[in-house]
Amino acid sequence: MYRKLLLAVFAATALAAGVASPMLFAQSTTASLLGVVHDPSGSVVPSAVITATNTQTSFTRTTQTDSEGNYFLPNLPIDALWIDG
Repeated sequence: MYRKLLLAVFAATALAAGVASPMLFAQSTTASLLGVVHDPSGSVVPSAVITATNTQTSFTRTTQTDSEGNYFLPNLPIDALWIDG
């Protein structure tokens, strides 16, 4: 009886470790930035240029807002960024 219980506990632990291990590797090394550009009156700004610059390495990524003022910068390195637009 004790042996069956021990085997069941071992199997449950192994199963839990197998299920949890992919989650350990699911940490991201990049970030995304999205937003909407508005002018002082509150209107959206189409075609505005948005630049994200890494303050440590000077790596720069640029995008332009769409017709509704939306922008999206994917796959940015996780670090201190200066956003200009």
